[in-house]
Amino acid sequence: MLREVEIMGQFAKPEGAKFEATLYNREVQAYLKSGKKHPRFYAGWAYQNIITVIARSIEEARKRIRTDYPETEGFVLMAIEPYHQHGWRSFN
Repeated sequence: MLREVEIMGQFAKPEGAKFEATLYNREVQAYLKSGKKHPRFYAGWAYQNIITVIARSIEEARKRIRTDYPETEGFVLMAIEPYHQHGWRSFN
């Protein structure tokens, strides 16, 4: 279900569905392990981060994530899945 999103006082309907991607940065991890600070990215990228993207399909979401967080800069895409609107899923 898509909802209107308020952006600077105006409402816009996103085109597509929400997806969540889990990423980390292997270069940042290596810097931290050696006791150094990465020159470009904050230390939190050494650990898993969840990024939300709006796309028409999971393939488009993956393409957007890869464009914004390229492997050539050390980003590792661990998982991508549809956004679960109601928070944590329960496993029975």
